[in-house]
Amino acid sequence: MGLAVAARESTARNPEGRSPSGSFADVRSGVGTPKSLVQKQATRFGRDSAHVALIVALSRAIGLWDASATNTSAPPGSFTLHELTRHIFLAWRHGGAWDEARAEPETLRLGVDSRDSSPAGVLREIVLDALRNLGEGRWVPWSSLAGWLKSDHRMPGLSRLLRRWAERVGSEPVEALEVARRIVHESLPGLGIVDLGDDDDVPRDARVEGNLAAVALRLTARGRALLSDRPLPADLEPSEFIESQVLRLRGQARVGAVLSIAPFVEVGRVAESLELVVAPQTLSRALAAGLEADVLRARLEAVAPLPEALSRTLAQASIVVGRGTWTSAAGFLWIEDGNVRELLRTRRQTQELFLDPSPPGGLLVATGIDLDRLARRCRTIGVEIVSEGNVVRARTLPPGARSTPPPRVAPVRESAKDK
Repeated sequence: MGLAVAARESTARNPEGRSPSGSFADVRSGVGTPKSLVQKQATRFGRDSAHVALIVALSRAIGLWDASATNTSAPPGSFTLHELTRHIFLAWRHGGAWDEARAEPETLRLGVDSRDSSPAGVLREIVLDALRNLGEGRWVPWSSLAGWLKSDHRMPGLSRLLRRWAERVGSEPVEALEVARRIVHESLPGLGIVDLGDDDDVPRDARVEGNLAAVALRLTARGRALLSDRPLPADLEPSEFIESQVLRLRGQARVGAVLSIAPFVEVGRVAESLELVVAPQTLSRALAAGLEADVLRARLEAVAPLPEALSRTLAQASIVVGRGTWTSAAGFLWIEDGNVRELLRTRRQTQELFLDPSPPGGLLVATGIDLDRLARRCRTIGVEIVSEGNVVRARTLPPGARSTPPPRVAPVRESAKDK
């Protein structure tokens, strides 16, 4: 949810339609997520970019990034935050959005004709079956798990399937054990299903970066509940404002309600819970984008009760202290002499060219009056128009003022004597 809300922030900060590179506006349906956006969010939240790319791909697969996700009467907007964990896990388990057998795991980065699913789905089930047998809180070295996977009778057949699949789609061939390693070391930690740590059986001086033999793993409480199809521990506490501007989201908050307040909140702390900041500048930005104060209040109250200070801020924002009327104008004519202004404003030849009333110091030129027509009509009463330091001379003649052709003289016949 933090990623989905943060990606919408850049669009909300540019209500005029100008979207910076790597923003939510750059995410198009059926096309892979821009790497600039993934890297931007990974840097912001201090997470590994591969884990961020995984969560982004899976959350897009369940519709969390669609514009319709703000609808609380249909999935995914009707989901609670508590239910998102299982839906993200099922999207990964079913495949189609993320494929560990590819060098570029996000499937949407490929063409429509090249999105052929690999046999990695079978490897996912083999790895998950192995993890189900782990004791609660028990660590297992990766070397031991890899040895168990090698001994599985299905691995040789999967290696052949992966080789044939790579030849069919034009991808680099990859071994089945390497796909299993990517699942255990990259996908499952990103989903919060396993924890990775050091293998105590490996000497400390042999633990170097990249040494996979020194890695151990264990199943988390979340992972154990997902693999056993048990319901996850529910967070029954309601969302609340822990400060006047900080909204802490709980598991019972609806996805659609949270996404509906994304245009006027900022993502704060993301840990065991998600905190959103509702500051005066974010509210001002939403009001400038056209949202009414009553709409802001209704959306926030759908998530949590408002504190007194924020309620007063919204009440003050809804007060109208004045009103202005928009009037289209072609330009503004500066005239220092008040007598000349009055002359142009009242004479029959020019009064239709200007808007009345006009502000002090000049006259507003009416819509549809070009500079050539203005200069010509004003010159008829002795007023010159200056534009960019030069006197404007009319380039066209007024209607009806045609030049008189010279008189036509009949030809004189020459006599024979003249010839």
